Amino acid sequence: MASVGKMDAQAMRAHNAQRLLRAVRKLGTVSRAELARATRLSPPTVSALVERLLDAGLLEEKGEGASNGGRKPVLLGFNASCGIVIGANIGTNAIQLAAADMNGRILKKHSLEIIKDTRPRPLLRRLATAAQKALRDFPHTPLLAVAVGAPGMTDVARGIVIEAANLEGWTDVNVEAILSEQLGAPVIVDNDVNLAALGEQWCGRARGVHNFVFIWMDAGIGAGIVIEDRLHRGHRWHAGEISHINVDFREWNVDFGAAGYLEFYAGAVPKSRPTRAPRLNASSLGDENVLRLGAAVANIATILDPELIIFGGRLAASSPDLLPRVREVASRIVPNCPEMILTELGEEAALMGSVRLALERANESLYESLGQRVQVK
Repeated sequence: MASVGKMDAQAMRAHNAQRLLRAVRKLGTVSRAELARATRLSPPTVSALVERLLDAGLLEEKGEGASNGGRKPVLLGFNASCGIVIGANIGTNAIQLAAADMNGRILKKHSLEIIKDTRPRPLLRRLATAAQKALRDFPHTPLLAVAVGAPGMTDVARGIVIEAANLEGWTDVNVEAILSEQLGAPVIVDNDVNLAALGEQWCGRARGVHNFVFIWMDAGIGAGIVIEDRLHRGHRWHAGEISHINVDFREWNVDFGAAGYLEFYAGAVPKSRPTRAPRLNASSLGDENVLRLGAAVANIATILDPELIIFGGRLAASSPDLLPRVREVASRIVPNCPEMILTELGEEAALMGSVRLALERANESLYESLGQRVQVK
C-alpha cells in the first residue's frame, strides 16, 4: 500500500507541476503568489514545485516585481532556452531549415539548394548535416524534436513518405528512422502542404481561423485542410490530394497525370516525370484551365464549407489576376463562397509549419517528463 501511495503522490506532483508550468507560460512573468492564485495550489506547494522547476532549468528568475508594502516578489518566467527544435521542408529545388527556441522564436535559418542527387539517403544526409551545423551554435541546449515536410503523401503515424514523385526514389522512405538515428531526437514527418496550412494558422493569415483550406500551386497542386483547429489528414493520409480531382470527365484516364486530372491543367510537373521545378507563370494556365481550377475550388468549398481559402506557391503568386478570376468562377457555382486570399508567408509557409509541429512534439515530451523532473530525491 505504501508503494501505491508513493506512486499517487508522484503522479499528483507531476500533475501539479504541469498546471504550474502551463500557468507560467500563459501568464508570462509572474510571482509565486500570483501562481498560487492562478493554479489554486497552496503557497507551500507552489514554492516547492518552483524550486524543482528552477533546478530543472524550465523556469528562470526575471527580477523583482512591485512591492505591495512588503518585500518585493521575485518574478518567474518560462526558460525558452531549455530546449531547441528543428523544422525543415524538403522542396523540389531546395531544403529549408530553421532552429527555434521553445517559444517558437527563430534562432537560425538556412537553405540548401538541391542540385542533382534527390535520392532519399543523400538528401536526408545533407539535411542532417545542416541541422547539426546549426546546433553547434547552441552546444548546451538539447534538441527536443525535429519536424520535416516532404512534397508527397506521408504516413505521419509511421514517419514514412509514401511517395514523393518529384524526388528520385522517394517511395516508402522511413524519414523518421533515418533522421532520428542521425540527430538523436524524435522526428515527425508530414506533407509539406499540410505544414504550410499549420504555418499559416500559427503566424500567417489564418491566425484565429478555425476552419480553412490552404491550396498550394507550384510544381504540383495540393491542399492542407484544417477542421476545428486540427489538420485533417484522412484515413489513408490522402486528404488534400486535390491534384487527383477530375475536372473533365470527357478526358478521364485511369493514369494519374493525364488529361482530366486537375494537376494536368493547374500544375507544372506531372507526377509521372520527376524533374526540377521549372519557372512558373500563372498566365500560362489560360482561361479554360482557370475555369477548371475555379470549379475544383467550388467543389472543395461545397464539401468543406471553410471560413477561408488561402492560396500559396509560385503559380498562385505569379499573377495578381489569378485569384480574382478563380474567385469569380467559384462564386458563380457556390452560394456564399468563402473568402480567398494569398498567403503572407510566401515560400516559408511549410517551414514555419514544420517549426510549429516540432514545438508541439517537444512540448508533449516536456510535459510528459515533468514527473521525473520534480521527483523528491
